[in-house]
Formats: sequence, structure tokens, C-alpha cells
Amino acid sequence: HIGKLVKQKAEALGMIPVLNDPPLSETSQIDHRPLPEVLGCDVVTLHTPFTLGGAHPTFHLLNEQTFKHLKPSTIFINAARGEVVDTHALLKVITHHKIGPTIIDVWEGEPDINWDLFQAVTIGTPHIAGHSLDGKANGTYMIYSAACKHLGVVPVWDLAQSLPPPLVQEIQISPTQHQSDEAILGDIVEKIYNLEEDHRQMTTLLATQPEERSGLFDGLRKNYPVRREFHRTRIILPQTLERLRPVLEGLGFGQIIPKT
Repeated sequence: HIGKLVKQKAEALGMIPVLNDPPLSETSQIDHRPLPEVLGCDVVTLHTPFTLGGAHPTFHLLNEQTFKHLKPSTIFINAARGEVVDTHALLKVITHHKIGPTIIDVWEGEPDINWDLFQAVTIGTPHIAGHSLDGKANGTYMIYSAACKHLGVVPVWDLAQSLPPPLVQEIQISPTQHQSDEAILGDIVEKIYNLEEDHRQMTTLLATQPEERSGLFDGLRKNYPVRREFHRTRIILPQTLERLRPVLEGLGFGQIIPKT
């Protein structure tokens, strides 16, 4: 499911997604490509479950051998499961400059992670990819709906009315002269979610004793600040930037209002 959403957002940004999903390729008509071909792309992002057995095990799917298919400029993202990537192999390719910017949200052995790897990556976060308030609420609502169906009870919980308004309710786009579309989109995203702040919070743990870090890593997850999803924020779009509407919609912004 997450992979499909990432595909949609990548297409909205003008990218051409190349997919590798062996189980899905056996049951649907997706344009499944071999793993080496996918790993040769400019951006490689993982959204796979962690499995040890079966026809397509994913434990250390990315390892010393498969990492050889990456380019030195490849942007590498893992927001799936830490065990899908061989930590020591990843650390090696980073150290030898055989990979580009590396963004890691999930780690082998959580919460006792490899802090050498954290210090080597471009951005590291404490397994919080699914920690938006809306994501948590939607997960709870799915359980609630399933329980109501099982018990034969009519659902009465109105999820939309249960959540508070977002911290950033509205963004008026006022681009500076000669600002690129990419920079405008980057500014919008950063106003809602500053990824580098999560990285900074992880960095503060380096000043603590090694034996304390597992508990502090868990603490960052359990006490994670409220983060909202894009569709909760209104975008006031100048007529001169109307070309960005389909991109914003593709990224998940659902409230796009023309600037009068």
C-alpha cells in the first residue's frame, strides 16, 4: 500500500517509477522490473515487509552484493524495516562514497541501533514514518470499524470531528523572484514538517552514555510531537502558480484555493 502511494507522489513530481515487487507481480499486471535494474535508478526507496522465509525473503535484501548495483549518486531511502538492509554493508558503501544521500528511518536491532551508521547517514530518524496523528487515528479507526462490523454494531465515531485543527492550517504561497518550482514545493513541505528537526533530535542522543540510548530512542518515538498530513492544510495558490496545482494534488494536498 505504501509503495503505491509513493509511486503516485513520485509521478506527481515528474519522476518515472521503476517497481520491484515479486509477490505482487505474481497476482497483478504491474510492470515489475528486476532488482538490479531498480537499484540502478537515481532514487531507491524501500517499502517492503521484513520476511525470513517464503518464496521472497527480504532479510538483508540490500547487502554487499546488491549494493554494487547502486550509483555513487543514488539517493537511498529506507522507511520499511531495518532488517531489510545489511547495516554493515550500508555503512561500508557510505564510507567508501559508493552511494549518495542516505535517509534512514528504520534500523536493525531497534532500539539498540548502530550509532556508527546513524552518524554516517545524511538524515536519520527514530522510526517515525507512520507517526503522523492522522496515520495513528486512521489505524485506530480501522480497528474500530472492524470491531463494529464483527459485533454487528453501527459505528458512531466521527473521526474527522475527533481530531484537532492542524498547527499549520493555511499556507499562502508568495514565491520570491526567480524561485524554482522545486524550491516553492520544498518550502511548503518544510512549513508542515521539518525532517531535519527529527534528525537533530536523534543527534542529541550522541551526547548520552551508549547504554542509555536504547531507552532514549524509544522515548523519541513514544513522545513524538504532533505531525499532520498534507491534506489537513489549505494552500492559497496564486494564479501565476496554477501549474503547481496537479503537483500539489498528487502530493496529497486536497484543499487548494485560488488566491483572489
